[in-house]
Amino acid sequence: MSNKSISLSIDLKALNDFIAEHSAKYVKLGKNGKQYISIKLKANEVPDNYGNDYSAKPQGTKELTAAGIKGKLLPFIGNAKFEEPYDPNKYSTPTTPIRNAVSASTDSDLPF
Repeated sequence: MSNKSISLSIDLKALNDFIAEHSAKYVKLGKNGKQYISIKLKANEVPDNYGNDYSAKPQGTKELTAAGIKGKLLPFIGNAKFEEPYDPNKYSTPTTPIRNAVSASTDSDLPF
């Protein structure tokens, strides 16, 4: 199993505007009564200037396509990029001594 994650940033205004205008064609009601939307991530050929590997748009539906809303007419709503997996070797051990640290002692009068 891979430990890679993808971080997704969504422009809520763009998404909310799209939902407000096309709610009946875009928001789906699940069997559990919850509302769902689908988002499509399109891989960039190369990462953009901000290191983003994907662009995000609403996933097209039959209803949107029937209304002529598809492809370039779907609004850009965000970006995504691979997150770096945690690398413990990337971070060094602090060199500043811990305040009030007890130093190792060789005193023999300790009860333990």
